[in-house]
Amino acid sequence: MVALALLTSSCSGGESPVVRAPVADTGSVVVTPSIPADSVSLAVAESISTLQVLYDRLVALGGDRTAVRARWNEPRVTTVDVVQNVHDPSAMDSVVRWTYGDAQFAFLVAMGRDLLVQTRVPPDHAAISSLVTELMAPEAVESLLGPPTWRDTAADTIVFTYKVTQGGMGEVGNALQFYFRRGRLRAIAAVPYVD
Repeated sequence: MVALALLTSSCSGGESPVVRAPVADTGSVVVTPSIPADSVSLAVAESISTLQVLYDRLVALGGDRTAVRARWNEPRVTTVDVVQNVHDPSAMDSVVRWTYGDAQFAFLVAMGRDLLVQTRVPPDHAAISSLVTELMAPEAVESLLGPPTWRDTAADTIVFTYKVTQGGMGEVGNALQFYFRRGRLRAIAAVPYVD
């Protein structure tokens, strides 16, 4: 959850502060009489599968800084932010952001290690474009994937965040974020759990 907190504050490139609102969890699926219960179960399974596949494809684009540099060469833009270590308030860590055109990678550099904390690409990126053709508007994402876990707003950018479970590990804090600007999908990000 550390990565999610660090990255949410900069979701739209330094614009106004983020307003975070949790989405109510009703704890149950509402089934209308015209939709058979089996169809709802299938829809839930498909949305979980779609989230996992998108997440896996985005994470596979990254790695540590050495792996990203080997795949993508030198970044066009590099920024570094110093942040307080969440486990030791007297220690400072760094968040390093690399930009390659429309693709962005963020790494948490702590105690001599660098950990990928975000891979963010536009919806037309080759790794995910075939999966997001029906997810170009906020309403479409909610219709196909259900309500997001978090809904964030900064200026004209809305971010839907969905939890992504790891097989057999339950909810470990991995997330997939959909960035909408003026009602259109502009980017999708995988946010691996880092503790």
